[in-house]
Amino acid sequence: MTEPVVYRPENWSRSPIEDPEAQLVGGRCSACGQTWYPQGEICQGCLARNAIVPLPLSRTGTLYSYSVLHYGPAAFDPPYAIAYVDLPEGVRVFGHLDGWKEGPRALGETLRIYGGVIGRAPNGSPLIGIRFAPAPSAKNPGRKEQNHARVA
Repeated sequence: MTEPVVYRPENWSRSPIEDPEAQLVGGRCSACGQTWYPQGEICQGCLARNAIVPLPLSRTGTLYSYSVLHYGPAAFDPPYAIAYVDLPEGVRVFGHLDGWKEGPRALGETLRIYGGVIGRAPNGSPLIGIRFAPAPSAKNPGRKEQNHARVA
């Protein structure tokens, strides 16, 4: 088996392969205070250069939106779910969602962020990226009845 590959390793505090406690790292502008993910060299708010300071992001957030993909690149083994999760720092993060096969997820649900397998790299290696899982003992709002259309 080939070694796992981390997608966008610069977005992590440490390798999520070597450390399950690795965090995503965003940036906060020292000139205007806005927070960004992923961090860049120029603040998207005030356009200050070299003012972005690395900021470790929370390891939990709330589900903003998600979608189940039934068709996609073979490397991602459809069907799979993708989601946007809002973090307390004010940024929204994109990744793969766990737990969707058990039924609809509640928007606003608390999710845990971790690095996990999202697919396969071109050489066949496991591709490690951002994943979201239901937080084990978090306060999660009651599930709202939602009409989720399923396409066969």
